[in-house]
Amino acid sequence: MKQYSYQILRYIPDQVTGEFVNVGLVLFSPDTKYLNVQMLEKSGRIKAVFPAVNSRILMGRLAAFTKAIQNISSDEKSLNLIKKIEEVTKTFLAPDDSALQFSP
Repeated sequence: MKQYSYQILRYIPDQVTGEFVNVGLVLFSPDTKYLNVQMLEKSGRIKAVFPAVNSRILMGRLAAFTKAIQNISSDEKSLNLIKKIEEVTKTFLAPDDSALQFSP
């Protein structure tokens, strides 16, 4: 059986309330060297929940994450070096208290 791991990217604008919207997903299989990413492409859902969000900046960041992860997934040499999904996601977004956070 093939093993997969994933991390959900969440937009959490207020750390105190902890309210969030899932905005993306990264999927990785170390056995098959499969890496894929899917991010929201439109900001309507986020704006409905958090009207004050600067959607242009947020969507730009999501597009940049998508492109960077797709570049890694198309490079066989890079894929062979990856053992865990966190090795990919932490290079783009360090675990901190910013508004964009990957799930554990």
